[in-house]
Amino acid sequence: MVSSLIAVLLVFALLGALLLWTRRMAGGAASGISLRVVDAVNLGSGRSLTVVRSGERYFLLGATVHSISLIAELAPDDVAATKQMPAPPPSLPSLPSVPRAAARVRSLWNAR
Repeated sequence: MVSSLIAVLLVFALLGALLLWTRRMAGGAASGISLRVVDAVNLGSGRSLTVVRSGERYFLLGATVHSISLIAELAPDDVAATKQMPAPPPSLPSLPSVPRAAARVRSLWNAR
């Protein structure tokens, strides 16, 4: 129970750090920038993939109980293409269909 609470607090802290970092990278004129979760997939065992939008930029984040990692920055066209695809059948879980990011996730997973 305590470790779950710590993990949730860690996720919020890292998302806050990502927001501050994006504001600094925009030169301080980013008062209107906000983070928004576009899509998220639970991979089980405390692992997930999340597509986050910050301003006009999209990021694919991999999260475990102990860390959050930036896997890739996605092109807006890739994210828009996934929204136009038909939804998979509800009985089958699926990963977001982001071609370049999915290939990178696969290669990182196989490298373990």
